[in-house]
Amino acid sequence: MFATPPPIETLMLEFEDTLDAYLPGADLEPRDLHAAMRHAVIGGGKRLRPRLLLSTLLATHDRAPDEDTLDLAMRAAVAVEMIHAASLVHDDLPCFDDAALRRGQPTVHQAFGEPMAVLAGDALITLAFQVLAEYGGPHASAALRLVALLSEATGSARGIIGGQSLELAPGPAEYDADFVREYHQAKTAALFRFATRAGAVVSGISREHEERWGRVGTNLGLCLQLLDDLIDVHGCDADSGKTTGRDLALGRPNGVLVEGSATVLHRLEQLVDASVDLVEALSIDPEPVRALLDRFEAMRRQAHQSAANDSPLPTIPKARRQTDPHRVALLPRPAAG
Repeated sequence: MFATPPPIETLMLEFEDTLDAYLPGADLEPRDLHAAMRHAVIGGGKRLRPRLLLSTLLATHDRAPDEDTLDLAMRAAVAVEMIHAASLVHDDLPCFDDAALRRGQPTVHQAFGEPMAVLAGDALITLAFQVLAEYGGPHASAALRLVALLSEATGSARGIIGGQSLELAPGPAEYDADFVREYHQAKTAALFRFATRAGAVVSGISREHEERWGRVGTNLGLCLQLLDDLIDVHGCDADSGKTTGRDLALGRPNGVLVEGSATVLHRLEQLVDASVDLVEALSIDPEPVRALLDRFEAMRRQAHQSAANDSPLPTIPKARRQTDPHRVALLPRPAAG
């Protein structure tokens, strides 16, 4: 065990080994299902959510985490990455984005077929909760809270499944800015909010500070989704490693198409700046999270350059989104405490 807090890159190497160990081996029956699960998770991705979780743990610790604390943190980091990977598998399906590329390789349904992709995504979700539930150390109450927080971040009311459902609203491209922001909060920011809150929970800090760390995660999740919107409009498949241009083609909610690149770039700058201020105020050692914020700032600058070099935006209808009497709105977040 480390005598001083380990560098985040050391923890990320350990994370990759731990993630691989928790996934079923490709030679374990049913082999095709397990191969599809591994295809979705291993060998790609920025690992932003687990990195943020582990960075938050380090930022809120004045000493090296003990073995049990690190075990629970690694389980939470593995779980959130599995949920994220599952959401990408489902998002790429023909019934949603019908995407051919993800992380520079064929999407799971392209490589294994649509039925197997559905099962692989489902299996990753259940495995994520199993990884957390099987924690047997002394921090059982923290582990139970992590299960509850991850359920919220994954679920229908305030999580990514609810966010995905908002893509199915009637009236292609008839989305206003408020609706797009609601969609972004659920579909992307929810897991980032979990990541920072989970790091805080494992660290054992107060519920008030946990909520404030949650704001950091929400800000960064919104940043990432806005960056993704910019890439979808201004990027290309070869550079991004995934299929672009799907939001306009399918009438999906996209901040750039609704508010314009200039507004989105301004919001990105505000979100990054607000996150920096929060991290500096909340951290014992802000450096682990500050390094991740630097990556977000670099991505923001790259997106700004891409948008500046691109042709004018395509136009979409400006009408406000029509109310769907059958849609259940995202439930309000309960008061803390």
